[in-house]
Amino acid sequence: MPVMINWIDLPEDKESSCFIIPVLVGELIVYQVGHVVTKTEWCVDSSATYSFKSDKQCNKIQFFLDNPKSSLVINLQKQGTSFRNKVWSEICKIPVGCVLSYSELAKKIDSGPRAVANACRDNLYPGIIPCHRVVSKSGVGGFMGKINGKPVEIKRKLLQLEM
Repeated sequence: MPVMINWIDLPEDKESSCFIIPVLVGELIVYQVGHVVTKTEWCVDSSATYSFKSDKQCNKIQFFLDNPKSSLVINLQKQGTSFRNKVWSEICKIPVGCVLSYSELAKKIDSGPRAVANACRDNLYPGIIPCHRVVSKSGVGGFMGKINGKPVEIKRKLLQLEM
C-alpha cells in the first residue's frame, strides 16, 4: 500500500504551522503540529501569495506526490466521523493508476454514492488520502466541492500523473 497512515490524537488547542510545497500538479498547503499533519489543502487561489517553506515531512509529501508509485508513511491527526474514516480508509486502498466510481466505493462499504461523495469532498487530507481516485460514472466528477475550474483541473492532473 503506497500510503501508510498513523492516526494520532492531538489536543485541539495545539497551534499548527503551515508549509506550502510545490508539486507537479500545483501547490499543496500542509498544516502540522510537530510531526503530525492536521490538514492539507490544494492552493486554488492564484492571487494569493505564499512563501514556500519546507521541512523533512513536507519533503516526504512532495516526493510522494511527484512520484505517485512511491510510498508514504505519515502521521495524520485523527479527525472526522467514523463513517468518513471508513470512506477515507477505503480510498487509500485504491491502487495508483486505478479509479472507482462513487457508487462502486459505496457498494464496498454498504453506503450510498452521495454519502461517499460528501466524504470525498470533506477529505481533510487531499494529496495524501487520494480522493481524486474516486470518480463519477459519467466522467471525472467533482473535486474539493467543485465540478469545474482549478479544483477539477488538479484532479485531472493527479489522475494523469498516475497513469
